[in-house]
Amino acid sequence: MSFSSPPPLCGMVFDALMVVLGKKTGWDEVRKEKANLLKLIIEFDVNSVTPQRFDALKKYTASKEFNVDAMKKVSSAAAKLTGMLLGVAAYCEHKRATKAKKAALAQANAEAKK
Repeated sequence: MSFSSPPPLCGMVFDALMVVLGKKTGWDEVRKEKANLLKLIIEFDVNSVTPQRFDALKKYTASKEFNVDAMKKVSSAAAKLTGMLLGVAAYCEHKRATKAKKAALAQANAEAKK
């Protein structure tokens, strides 16, 4: 991370990463976390992503440019992080949908018992 300022796509990936980790966004913030960043990624628990962080992540993943192939053209490291973040987003989306379906099922079962 020797860039004084990263390419825009790399900046987007690192901002999305910082959102998921519950940290402040911006390249200066990434640079402050540089010593701990790998540890934070390794120890990252996808279940720690709050609904608010997931909603913030979706703002990044919704971009057409936020994909592994586009990132590979800029940085292989950013491409790998993009894949991870897209996986986190897919997991969170599935978790949210499952939670809603379980709630609907519980309500239907409660109504059926009446």
